[in-house]
Amino acid sequence: MGKPSGKNDWDWYRHGGDEKQGDAYQPAATLPNSLFVRNIALETSADIIRSEFELFGPIRDVYLPKDFSTGMPKGYGFIKFQNGEDAKMAKEHLNHRVINGQEISIEYSSDSNRKKPRQMALINSGTRKRERSRWTGARSSAGWK
Repeated sequence: MGKPSGKNDWDWYRHGGDEKQGDAYQPAATLPNSLFVRNIALETSADIIRSEFELFGPIRDVYLPKDFSTGMPKGYGFIKFQNGEDAKMAKEHLNHRVINGQEISIEYSSDSNRKKPRQMALINSGTRKRERSRWTGARSSAGWK
C-alpha cells in the first residue's frame, strides 16, 4: 500500500506506512504524553535529554529532579511531549539506548504522581521535625512522667 494522499511523511511513518494495523495503532488522544526515564547519568543535563527526545516531536517539558538536601541529580527524569504519538515513538526508539554512557530505560508516566519541588520541601521539613523531636527527648502532649 502506498502513502495515502493528504498525509504528511511523518504521520505516514508513525503508523508504519499503514493506518490499518489493528491493535498496534492507537489514536493519539488515548496515548499518554509523558515518559519516565530511569538510569540517567548524573552529569547529563536537561538540554542533552531534550536534544535526544525532541527528534520525535515537540516537547513541553523536561524535568530532571534533584535531591532536596544535596542538590545532586537523582538519576531519573520526566519528559512531557505535546502529543502521545510522539511519546510512543520516542519510547519505542530510545528505550535501552545509551545516552551519555548509561543505558536508559523508559516507561509511560502519569503527571498526577509527580510532586513539585515545594511539595518535596514540605515533606522533607516535616520528616526532619519529627526526627528531631524524637531524638531530643521532647515530650508529647500526652506527656512522659
